[in-house]
Amino acid sequence: MKRGKLGCLLWVTLAVFIILWGWKLVDFYIIQPATVKKGMNETSDQVSRMQNTAAKQVEYLSVWAEWERTCDIPFASAIFQGDSFVVEWEDTLHVPVFPSIVHSFRLKKLVQ
Repeated sequence: MKRGKLGCLLWVTLAVFIILWGWKLVDFYIIQPATVKKGMNETSDQVSRMQNTAAKQVEYLSVWAEWERTCDIPFASAIFQGDSFVVEWEDTLHVPVFPSIVHSFRLKKLVQ
């Protein structure tokens, strides 16, 4: 193989690696939290609006538990703090060659 072709092949490999790494970061920091936020909103849509706050929270937790079973994210906690439903989970982005990135996510949804 000529020297020019080898250099081109290395640059293409590097470009593909950077594109895949970028996609993995977008998925980790944007798409996955957006999926959880969508689940929280869908759960909120299924809760009756005519109930008092305590009844809404109980119904929200039961609907959330159903959604959580279909999701593959291991949640550390899903609790109410006052009028807000708080979901926390920790995820690890595994990266070859570099150390893995561990990030704690936290989303809140007001349920009144």
